[in-house]
Amino acid sequence: MEDFLYSNKMFDNRIFKENNYHGFVGIAEVDITPPVGIYARNWGAAKYDQSIGNHNSLKLSCVTISQKLEETAMVMVSLDAGVWRSYEVRVRILNHILDYFSLPKENLVFCLTHTHAGPVLSDELDEKLGGEINRQYISILQDKIIEVIAASLDNRSLSIITWKYGKCALARNRDLYIKEENRYVTGFNPVKAADDTLLVGRIQDLITNKVKGVIVNYACHPTTLAWTNQLVSADYVGEMRNLIQNDLDCPVLFIQGASGELAPQYQYTDDLQIVKRNGKILGYAVLAVLEEMIPADQQMYFKNVVVSGADLAEWDFSEQELNRQLSADVVEVDFELKNMPTLQNIISTMETDIPRVEYEKLFRLKNLRIQFGDNNSAKISVWVWQIGDAILIGQQNEAYSDFQQKIRSALGEKCVLIGNLVNGSAGYLPPKELYDEDCYTVIQTPFAVGGLENLIEQTLSFIKRFK
Repeated sequence: MEDFLYSNKMFDNRIFKENNYHGFVGIAEVDITPPVGIYARNWGAAKYDQSIGNHNSLKLSCVTISQKLEETAMVMVSLDAGVWRSYEVRVRILNHILDYFSLPKENLVFCLTHTHAGPVLSDELDEKLGGEINRQYISILQDKIIEVIAASLDNRSLSIITWKYGKCALARNRDLYIKEENRYVTGFNPVKAADDTLLVGRIQDLITNKVKGVIVNYACHPTTLAWTNQLVSADYVGEMRNLIQNDLDCPVLFIQGASGELAPQYQYTDDLQIVKRNGKILGYAVLAVLEEMIPADQQMYFKNVVVSGADLAEWDFSEQELNRQLSADVVEVDFELKNMPTLQNIISTMETDIPRVEYEKLFRLKNLRIQFGDNNSAKISVWVWQIGDAILIGQQNEAYSDFQQKIRSALGEKCVLIGNLVNGSAGYLPPKELYDEDCYTVIQTPFAVGGLENLIEQTLSFIKRFK
């Protein structure tokens, strides 16, 4: 143990290199801020339906990756939005992307940043205040998605993505147990640890030697702005992005991690200064990781011993071997569903005189039934990409951070990007021990006990080949 802790004799400690990918990479970004007045009711406690203004810009970002320009690229998209409130809209948009660019299913990873202050992604809202704007917005959004992917494909150039881990204290555990009431509420829990892992990818053009884009993977609910807020906003993600772009002047693509139980300590407000504060916490952590990175095509090596008061280890730089491995796969995972009412029963109940909060819950449940049918189980896809020394795993549910921690532990030295809400949005995946508790994530999820553990087991089984 002493050797491991102090001298690392069991490893080659004379070489240091960072995880990388070498190939053709493109990145593009467009503004998709909606018109003022759009239907943006994302909270059951909200007293309003329409937005009255825009706080910061909503963005749509895209990274495209290939080994050769003539090859079909892998396409990664990030949209400032909460969830897909309409299953039909999601299927229509994603299928349009696949058809337009002739992509196989495994080559598209479409992420939502999960802001809770964005327009509702549904075209079934014409009877709501501002709802007719949402239908128009979705139509424009579909065109913008094609535009940003095409731009990213066009600007692909020979690049190196350097991957590096960091830490950020923005995310805190939000499952707070109230002993006197024997239930959990959703808010800051000061005594339970939270996963603070941050992963940053720096995309550097090999011709110009400039940073052309940044990928940020972090797990934390964007719930700073809540039910009293009436502004459309990308929440802390937008503020983080603005900070990085002020420094680097390049697009930033954000991937929401496994944040089922993670959220900021300071949240549920309409105070824009708190949003900025949360964005700065993450933004400065990202910038710190970027500053720590060594040059894109270099590694550090132990060069010499310099005799001084102590024998000093002199290090220098040399060219490193670059990783050109690139692959995309889809894994189907079986999930057992809870006992839920049928689609027809849900629709019938929605047509009765029920409280607004209950209507909102049924609206979401209806779309789950449309997605799953009246079945008691469902197959849900998991996307697994290898991008050099990094592995990206994307799935459409809101998994607890156990998922990313166990996957990262299994893959050792590789950098692991974990995406919640990838190519869809269904429900929470809390750990099985919470299923006996009065807890929102257990009540909300359509998945029966053991869903998270099953996802972890199936994913670990598939990724053995990457070790």
